[in-house]
Amino acid sequence: MNLTTKQQQSINDLNPHQSNYWTFMPRVNLLFDYLRDHGINAMQRDDRIDNQDERPHVYYREESWGITMMETGVLYLNYDMDAIPVLMEGCKEYDILYDWDEDPDNAFQIYQSKSWVEYEFSLEEDWQEHTGNNPEVLRGMIDDTLSCCDDVEDWSNDENNQFLMRAMTILKMDDDLEYFLGCFKNPPKLKQDKAKDLALIKKLEDGATQDVFQDMSMVKH
Repeated sequence: MNLTTKQQQSINDLNPHQSNYWTFMPRVNLLFDYLRDHGINAMQRDDRIDNQDERPHVYYREESWGITMMETGVLYLNYDMDAIPVLMEGCKEYDILYDWDEDPDNAFQIYQSKSWVEYEFSLEEDWQEHTGNNPEVLRGMIDDTLSCCDDVEDWSNDENNQFLMRAMTILKMDDDLEYFLGCFKNPPKLKQDKAKDLALIKKLEDGATQDVFQDMSMVKH
Protein backbone atom coordinates (compact mmCIF):
# COMPACT_ATOMS: atom_id res chain seq x y z
CA MET A 1 0.00 0.00 0.00
CA ASN A 2 1.50 3.32 -1.09
CA LEU A 3 0.86 6.15 1.36
CA THR A 4 1.10 9.86 0.70
CA THR A 5 3.38 11.99 2.86
CA LYS A 6 0.36 13.27 4.77
CA GLN A 7 -0.97 9.76 5.41
CA GLN A 8 2.43 8.55 6.60
CA GLN A 9 2.70 11.56 8.92
CA SER A 10 -0.70 10.73 10.39
CA ILE A 11 0.73 7.32 11.29
CA ASN A 12 3.97 8.73 12.69
CA ASP A 13 2.05 11.10 14.98
CA LEU A 14 0.08 8.33 16.69
CA ASN A 15 0.63 7.68 20.37
CA PRO A 16 1.04 4.11 21.68
CA HIS A 17 -2.16 2.06 21.45
CA GLN A 18 -3.72 4.43 18.94
CA SER A 19 -4.69 3.72 15.35
CA ASN A 20 -6.38 5.31 12.38
CA TYR A 21 -7.63 4.24 8.96
CA TRP A 22 -4.18 3.89 7.46
CA THR A 23 -2.89 1.58 10.20
CA PHE A 24 -6.07 -0.48 10.57
CA MET A 25 -6.83 -1.09 6.89
CA PRO A 26 -3.83 -3.37 6.12
CA ARG A 27 -4.51 -5.48 9.20
CA VAL A 28 -8.09 -6.05 8.12
CA ASN A 29 -6.90 -7.12 4.68
CA LEU A 30 -4.46 -9.59 6.26
CA LEU A 31 -7.18 -10.95 8.53
CA PHE A 32 -9.51 -11.63 5.59
CA ASP A 33 -6.70 -13.28 3.63
CA TYR A 34 -6.12 -15.51 6.66
CA LEU A 35 -9.81 -16.41 6.81
CA ARG A 36 -9.88 -17.35 3.13
CA ASP A 37 -6.74 -19.46 3.51
CA HIS A 38 -8.47 -21.35 6.32
CA GLY A 39 -11.63 -22.26 4.45
CA ILE A 40 -13.86 -19.30 5.30
CA ASN A 41 -15.97 -17.53 2.68
CA ALA A 42 -14.67 -14.08 3.68
CA MET A 43 -16.05 -11.04 1.87
CA GLN A 44 -15.05 -7.42 2.28
CA ARG A 45 -17.55 -4.61 1.64
CA ASP A 46 -19.92 -7.19 0.25
CA ASP A 47 -22.91 -9.09 1.68
CA ARG A 48 -23.96 -11.11 -1.37
CA ILE A 49 -23.88 -14.62 0.05
CA ASP A 50 -23.89 -17.55 -2.37
CA ASN A 51 -26.36 -20.03 -0.91
CA GLN A 52 -24.64 -22.79 -2.89
CA ASP A 53 -21.39 -22.14 -1.01
CA GLU A 54 -21.37 -24.36 2.06
CA ARG A 55 -18.33 -22.74 3.65
CA PRO A 56 -18.96 -20.67 6.80
CA HIS A 57 -18.95 -16.97 5.98
CA VAL A 58 -17.62 -13.75 7.47
CA TYR A 59 -18.31 -10.40 5.84
CA TYR A 60 -18.81 -6.72 6.43
CA ARG A 61 -20.97 -4.33 4.46
CA GLU A 62 -19.82 -1.24 2.61
CA GLU A 63 -21.59 1.04 5.08
CA SER A 64 -19.89 -0.68 8.01
CA TRP A 65 -16.54 0.36 6.58
CA GLY A 66 -17.45 3.67 4.99
CA ILE A 67 -19.46 5.09 7.89
CA THR A 68 -19.15 3.22 11.19
CA MET A 69 -15.48 2.27 10.98
CA MET A 70 -14.40 5.64 9.60
CA GLU A 71 -16.12 7.46 12.46
CA THR A 72 -15.47 5.13 15.40
CA GLY A 73 -12.62 2.81 14.47
CA VAL A 74 -14.82 -0.27 15.03
CA LEU A 75 -15.67 -2.65 12.19
CA TYR A 76 -18.79 -4.80 12.60
CA LEU A 77 -18.51 -8.29 11.13
CA ASN A 78 -21.36 -10.64 10.25
CA TYR A 79 -20.57 -14.33 10.52
CA ASP A 80 -21.60 -17.95 10.78
CA MET A 81 -20.98 -19.46 14.18
CA ASP A 82 -18.76 -22.12 12.58
CA ALA A 83 -16.39 -19.34 11.49
CA ILE A 84 -15.85 -17.94 14.99
CA PRO A 85 -12.85 -20.12 16.03
CA VAL A 86 -10.91 -19.24 12.87
CA LEU A 87 -11.94 -15.58 13.19
CA MET A 88 -10.58 -15.41 16.73
CA GLU A 89 -7.36 -17.12 15.68
CA GLY A 90 -6.93 -14.65 12.83
CA CYS A 91 -7.40 -11.68 15.14
CA LYS A 92 -4.70 -13.01 17.45
CA GLU A 93 -2.41 -13.70 14.50
CA TYR A 94 -2.53 -10.07 13.34
CA ASP A 95 -2.87 -8.38 16.72
CA ILE A 96 -6.41 -7.15 16.13
CA LEU A 97 -8.56 -6.55 19.21
CA TYR A 98 -12.10 -7.86 19.14
CA ASP A 99 -15.27 -7.75 21.18
CA TRP A 100 -17.99 -10.39 21.04
CA ASP A 101 -20.51 -11.37 23.68
CA GLU A 102 -21.01 -14.89 22.26
CA ASP A 103 -24.55 -13.99 21.22
CA PRO A 104 -25.04 -15.17 17.60
CA ASP A 105 -27.48 -12.30 17.03
CA ASN A 106 -24.83 -9.67 17.75
CA ALA A 107 -22.02 -8.52 15.48
CA PHE A 108 -18.40 -9.49 15.99
CA GLN A 109 -16.56 -6.19 16.51
CA ILE A 110 -12.91 -5.72 15.59
CA TYR A 111 -10.64 -2.74 16.19
CA GLN A 112 -6.91 -2.25 16.24
CA SER A 113 -6.55 -0.22 19.40
CA LYS A 114 -8.39 1.19 22.37
CA SER A 115 -7.83 4.76 21.22
CA TRP A 116 -9.02 5.56 17.72
CA VAL A 117 -7.78 8.62 15.87
CA GLU A 118 -9.89 9.74 12.93
CA TYR A 119 -7.62 10.49 9.98
CA GLU A 120 -8.01 13.53 7.76
CA PHE A 121 -9.96 12.25 4.81
CA SER A 122 -8.99 13.55 1.37
CA LEU A 123 -11.71 13.61 -1.29
CA GLU A 124 -9.16 14.06 -4.07
CA GLU A 125 -7.03 11.11 -2.95
CA ASP A 126 -10.11 8.92 -2.61
CA TRP A 127 -11.32 9.84 -6.10
CA GLN A 128 -7.93 9.15 -7.67
CA GLU A 129 -7.33 5.90 -5.81
CA HIS A 130 -10.69 4.26 -6.45
CA THR A 131 -11.86 5.62 -9.81
CA GLY A 132 -8.81 6.12 -11.99
CA ASN A 133 -9.55 9.85 -12.33
CA ASN A 134 -12.86 9.18 -14.08
CA PRO A 135 -14.71 12.53 -14.52
CA GLU A 136 -18.20 11.04 -14.51
CA VAL A 137 -17.49 9.33 -11.20
CA LEU A 138 -16.20 12.65 -9.87
CA ARG A 139 -19.55 14.24 -10.77
CA GLY A 140 -21.36 11.51 -8.85
CA MET A 141 -18.97 11.85 -5.93
CA ILE A 142 -19.62 15.60 -5.79
CA ASP A 143 -23.38 14.99 -5.86
CA ASP A 144 -23.06 12.51 -2.98
CA THR A 145 -20.92 14.96 -1.04
CA LEU A 146 -23.35 17.82 -1.55
CA SER A 147 -26.18 15.65 -0.23
CA CYS A 148 -24.41 15.85 3.17
CA CYS A 149 -23.97 19.60 3.05
CA ASP A 150 -26.39 20.40 5.86
CA ASP A 151 -23.48 19.80 8.23
CA VAL A 152 -20.73 20.85 5.85
CA GLU A 153 -18.93 23.07 8.34
CA ASP A 154 -18.64 20.17 10.75
CA TRP A 155 -16.90 17.74 8.41
CA SER A 156 -15.11 19.75 5.77
CA ASN A 157 -11.55 21.03 5.73
CA ASP A 158 -9.97 23.63 3.50
CA GLU A 159 -8.15 21.09 1.32
CA ASN A 160 -11.41 19.30 0.50
CA ASN A 161 -13.23 22.60 -0.01
CA GLN A 162 -10.61 23.78 -2.48
CA PHE A 163 -10.74 20.49 -4.41
CA LEU A 164 -14.54 20.56 -4.61
CA MET A 165 -14.67 24.18 -5.73
CA ARG A 166 -11.92 23.67 -8.31
CA ALA A 167 -13.57 20.51 -9.65
CA MET A 168 -17.04 22.09 -9.86
CA THR A 169 -15.59 25.11 -11.65
CA ILE A 170 -13.76 22.98 -14.22
CA LEU A 171 -16.76 20.68 -14.69
CA LYS A 172 -19.06 23.70 -15.17
CA MET A 173 -21.25 22.64 -12.22
CA ASP A 174 -22.26 26.24 -11.50
CA ASP A 175 -25.56 25.50 -9.74
CA ASP A 176 -23.88 22.90 -7.51
CA LEU A 177 -21.09 25.31 -6.64
CA GLU A 178 -23.62 27.99 -5.70
CA TYR A 179 -25.46 25.49 -3.49
CA PHE A 180 -22.20 24.36 -1.86
CA LEU A 181 -21.12 27.89 -0.98
CA GLY A 182 -24.59 28.64 0.38
CA CYS A 183 -24.12 25.97 3.04
CA PHE A 184 -21.45 28.03 4.84
CA LYS A 185 -21.92 30.91 7.21
CA ASN A 186 -18.59 32.19 5.92
CA PRO A 187 -18.12 30.64 2.47
CA PRO A 188 -14.55 29.68 1.49
CA LYS A 189 -12.92 31.33 -1.49
CA LEU A 190 -11.24 29.39 -4.27
CA LYS A 191 -7.52 30.06 -4.26
CA GLN A 192 -6.39 30.85 -7.78
CA ASP A 193 -3.74 28.34 -8.80
CA LYS A 194 -3.25 27.76 -12.53
CA ALA A 195 -0.90 24.83 -11.92
CA LYS A 196 -3.52 22.99 -9.87
CA ASP A 197 -6.21 23.80 -12.45
CA LEU A 198 -4.13 22.33 -15.25
CA ALA A 199 -3.14 19.31 -13.16
CA LEU A 200 -6.78 18.48 -12.42
CA ILE A 201 -7.81 18.98 -16.05
CA LYS A 202 -5.00 16.63 -17.13
CA LYS A 203 -6.20 13.97 -14.66
CA LEU A 204 -9.75 14.31 -15.95
CA GLU A 205 -8.54 13.99 -19.53
CA ASP A 206 -6.53 10.90 -18.65
CA GLY A 207 -9.48 9.34 -16.82
CA ALA A 208 -12.06 9.86 -19.56
CA THR A 209 -12.55 8.53 -23.03
CA GLN A 210 -12.13 11.25 -25.64
CA ASP A 211 -15.87 11.22 -26.42
CA VAL A 212 -16.83 11.67 -22.77
CA PHE A 213 -14.36 14.49 -22.34
CA GLN A 214 -15.67 16.37 -25.39
CA ASP A 215 -19.27 15.99 -24.26
CA MET A 216 -18.50 17.51 -20.87
CA SER A 217 -17.46 20.91 -22.26
CA MET A 218 -14.63 21.26 -19.77
CA VAL A 219 -12.17 24.11 -19.64
CA LYS A 220 -9.33 23.42 -22.08
CA HIS A 221 -5.76 24.39 -21.55
